Amino acid sequence: SMIAEMEEAGILLTQEYSDKVTGVILGYDTELVYEKLEIASRLITEGALYIATHPDLVCPVSFGFVPDVGGYIKMLEYATKRTPVVIGKPKRMIIDMILSKNNYKSEEAVLVGDRLYTDIACGVNAGIDTVLVLSGETKEEDLSKSDIKPAYVLNDVSSLYDELKR
Repeated sequence: SMIAEMEEAGILLTQEYSDKVTGVILGYDTELVYEKLEIASRLITEGALYIATHPDLVCPVSFGFVPDVGGYIKMLEYATKRTPVVIGKPKRMIIDMILSKNNYKSEEAVLVGDRLYTDIACGVNAGIDTVLVLSGETKEEDLSKSDIKPAYVLNDVSSLYDELKR
């Protein structure tokens, strides 16, 4: 796994403050507590490398939405005056890595997502087809306001499943 590879390379993985820590990776955290925010703020303020996995503002849940990494980024930006390097969507790097690792061509891939500004933008930036599902953050009225256009639009993932069965 990636964590094992990092540990073999001598990279210290911790959720505690240490002057040996040289970077902060900000990702979706369902166990976020204030102590983690304080540690991240301190390290970022002290100049640590600062990376985020993606800038999604919210994550859909059964009752609506909860904050996602983009919200954490904004919160830490107010505290530290720094923004991270985003390595995931909407950047194409993650798609390029997946295609390369699995020996696929871009014509053989499709990205399915519910957000225009990260999911669909990632697919467009990587030159692969995209399917926007309207069961999450993006609503149909958002499409006309956006410069980011998916190749296909479906109501939900079950509609995609139905289309694939045909």
